[in-house]
Amino acid sequence: MIVLLSSIKVVDINQQLVFKSATGKYVRNGPFNALVWPHQKLIERREATRIGQREYAVIRDERKQTLRHHTQSGLLFLGPYERLVGVKSKVVLQLNQYIRFIDRRSGAERVVNGPQVIIPEPLEHAPNGTELCPVIGATSGLLVENRSSGIRRVITQRGVFVPRPYERVLGPRKATLLGANQFALVKDELSGLFRNELGPQLLMLQNPYDKMMGVQVKVVLEKDEYYRLINNRTGTERVVRGPGVVVPATGERNDEGKQKAMFVTVQTSVVVVNRTTGQQRLETEPGIFYPGPYERIKSVRNRIVVRPNEAAVLRHSAGNVTVKSGEAFFLDPYSTIVEYSWSSYATPGTAEPVPKDKVRLIDLRILPMFINTEVRTSDQVKLRLDATVFWRVENVLNMVLRTADPPGDVAQRAKSTLVQAVSGTTLAAFMSDFNKISAQATETARAESFYIDRGIRLEGLEIPKFDSVERDTALMLQSIIAQTTERLNNLAKAETTNQINAAKLLADIELEKRRTNLIQKQAFNAELESQSTGESAGSQLLRAAQTFIRGLNNSVPDLDQRVELYQLQEILKSRNIDTQHMASGFDKLFLGPKDLGLKLNVGSSP
Repeated sequence: MIVLLSSIKVVDINQQLVFKSATGKYVRNGPFNALVWPHQKLIERREATRIGQREYAVIRDERKQTLRHHTQSGLLFLGPYERLVGVKSKVVLQLNQYIRFIDRRSGAERVVNGPQVIIPEPLEHAPNGTELCPVIGATSGLLVENRSSGIRRVITQRGVFVPRPYERVLGPRKATLLGANQFALVKDELSGLFRNELGPQLLMLQNPYDKMMGVQVKVVLEKDEYYRLINNRTGTERVVRGPGVVVPATGERNDEGKQKAMFVTVQTSVVVVNRTTGQQRLETEPGIFYPGPYERIKSVRNRIVVRPNEAAVLRHSAGNVTVKSGEAFFLDPYSTIVEYSWSSYATPGTAEPVPKDKVRLIDLRILPMFINTEVRTSDQVKLRLDATVFWRVENVLNMVLRTADPPGDVAQRAKSTLVQAVSGTTLAAFMSDFNKISAQATETARAESFYIDRGIRLEGLEIPKFDSVERDTALMLQSIIAQTTERLNNLAKAETTNQINAAKLLADIELEKRRTNLIQKQAFNAELESQSTGESAGSQLLRAAQTFIRGLNNSVPDLDQRVELYQLQEILKSRNIDTQHMASGFDKLFLGPKDLGLKLNVGSSP
């Protein structure tokens, strides 16, 4: 049998030949010299692939359509149905690294952390490559979400964190240091509820759905402060009083800040309005006043003091009026003090129309009013009168009901009274006794119902000044007035001179009386002085004699002898004094024989 051979094929050590036969493909790795038999067919010469220590080869089986990894280093010879997809580097993970592999067919994940060398499975890939492991410290954490279940968790365990399969790190979560005067507002995003976390603490949000909305300062209230909190959902209010620390509840807000409480004293009060009912009330209890929920302080009212000589008219919400006099009170919220606009006649000579004064407290004392008017006497002399009207309010309620301007009514009525009184008398009669005329006019006016109906009493009507409107009459009146004035002045001067002379005479008489008393007192005092001096000298001599005589009781028993000794002592003292005087001056001494104790013999010889 004759066999026909093809050419001989020389194969190196790093080569292989792929043959095809009736049974299929097969390979032969070199080195060899290959003979191709007739039933064989050489279809491919391949070069072997060298795989390094940190490499691996990805091989595809075309018949099974599968992949496999070749991980051994050295020459790689493929099978007859295999194809080299590529040579890749092994994954080297350090201590703080990890890699996430995802299976392309099933989508399954696995996470491998270092330190190690990793060769992925044939269908695995790492889209993110090598990743650093987060490090969790004392003040930090991680928010992690499982992508398959959607469940989140917070990692707070210290150290290097390696996520689980299907977990993704959403971000770091830092701990917040809350001081003693701070609190944090935290929102649960899953339920939508809020809560407060109070300091002092190192706050780490353990709930993965918690979100830090912010850090706020606690409100510190002093003794006289309060804090109003409003619930955003229900609109309800609550008021927290000091002293203390306030932390608003979740959903509460404050629009006004810290508020000062009002100090209610015996002289002050506060008007409080309730915003729900609109009602107002007056708080008068002394002390610190804190408004309640829904209450606002509308105004501060001082105690109104109405003296006994004053009256205040109060108008209430129902429209009725009351009168207060001689007391102190607080005005209730729905009452007001009626304020009047009265004509002012306080300045003499004010012409009509007079100005208006605002009157809040009515003066009940007798008030003066200065008016002026023109009148004609019965003999047709036109005069200008300046009158003073004294009046007072007697019944306040009648006044309030009948008139709005009592001074104006009194002024106009008084002018009418003066016109009637003067028009019935002559100028001469008016000038001689105008005071009597004004007094009679006053008595007539008091009995009129005009003043009684208005609660007013007319106390007096005086005319201190009058003048003629016509020039000739005015000159005549001036002359009369000048003469009368001169006469009165002369009378006053004479009376003053007489009074001065009488006073001088009385003063002279009184002066002489006082001189007599002085001389008598001086003589009496001189007599008393001499008597006192003599008594003092005698007393001294008596005491000296008694001392001398009593001192000789034992040595000289005889009293007469002691007296003689005392007399001798006094004589010697006197002589010593005389001798001192002669020795110290130019005095002359005349001695008789008796004094010297000498006897002279006249006419005898020695």
